[in-house]
Amino acid sequence: MLSHSLSGTVVPLYWPQSIQFPVSRPRLASGAAGIEFDVRWTADGVPVVLHDATLDRTTTGTGPVRSCTCTGLQSLYLLDGRRQPTRWVVPTMHDVIARFGHRARLFVEVKTDDSPSPEARGREIARALRSANLPCGPLLLSFAPQALIGARETWNTLDTCLLAEPSHSSLGSCPSNLVAEGKDAGASAIGIPDTVVSKVLVRLAHASGLCVYSWGNLEQHLIESGLAACVDLLASDNPGELARLVRPVSP
Repeated sequence: MLSHSLSGTVVPLYWPQSIQFPVSRPRLASGAAGIEFDVRWTADGVPVVLHDATLDRTTTGTGPVRSCTCTGLQSLYLLDGRRQPTRWVVPTMHDVIARFGHRARLFVEVKTDDSPSPEARGREIARALRSANLPCGPLLLSFAPQALIGARETWNTLDTCLLAEPSHSSLGSCPSNLVAEGKDAGASAIGIPDTVVSKVLVRLAHASGLCVYSWGNLEQHLIESGLAACVDLLASDNPGELARLVRPVSP
């Protein structure tokens, strides 16, 4: 079980300006095996933890993240679930690694939709994770196979996961294509939304030596489907609730 983005609100992963991370304790205490977060880059090349490509939905700023410097981000505040400003700012990836890397396994999603070089992004994150000397090996995730390939070029034993959108053409008609894509990228796992989990896909992945990671998992019938299909890892924005739902249906 994995804490997906450490939040069940509209805000993906945010901490106070003092970087005291008050959200960490309840999330890790919920029974989550690790934490997942998304990485994007500022105009001056600093990797920061933010899901959206733009600032509009979750901060007091506007425009693309890539157009704002890291210093500029520190002048903005994050919005709560009611879209009211908080006292929190967007942390850098290095802040997150330093705070959580020795307490839980890190699942780092590399966002490449606004990058001309996914390989370079993957290599940069792999270097940062390797140099952190984490006690539990991290997992690097991306929708871009090139990012995984770049990461593995830098750290050839790094576990990686190829993510697939719900609209991925092979999920319904030919799930073996996704498995093949994962193998071609050197991935250790494939990641899919809870709504498209199937026993066929999981069996194909396992037969090829790949684990299966699913995200979402807030509704009990979808959790039950994932467990029945033998998914290896369930990720949720609300790990405490996921733990409550999983216990009654676990063997």
